[in-house]
Amino acid sequence: MPPAAPVTLIIRFRSHPGRMDDVRAQCAEVARIIEGEPGSLRCTYSFSEEEILAREDYADADALLAHLATAHTHAQTTMDAADLVSFEVSGPPTELDRLRETLGPLSPSYYVTEFSA
Repeated sequence: MPPAAPVTLIIRFRSHPGRMDDVRAQCAEVARIIEGEPGSLRCTYSFSEEEILAREDYADADALLAHLATAHTHAQTTMDAADLVSFEVSGPPTELDRLRETLGPLSPSYYVTEFSA
């Protein structure tokens, strides 16, 4: 049986002028925190000159919801130095349904995972 598909967040930010170092430092801190969270599978932060691409993989909706319950302080700090460009969530349909109410205010795009290896 193939492994269950993770719940994945893909978030793009655009740094405010002169604030990329602040955003980079905040991403490093969040990565350190996520690493120790139960159900966190992986997180990566990639950078261009102006934008940040964050990818966070979780075992299921419960793990993501637990992360979100403690991430609001870090998210606010990041949003003080960057603008949200896009917020996408992918995963099995039942897991996405469990996230819609909590994530709704962020207006994410939802993608149903059909194939995973």
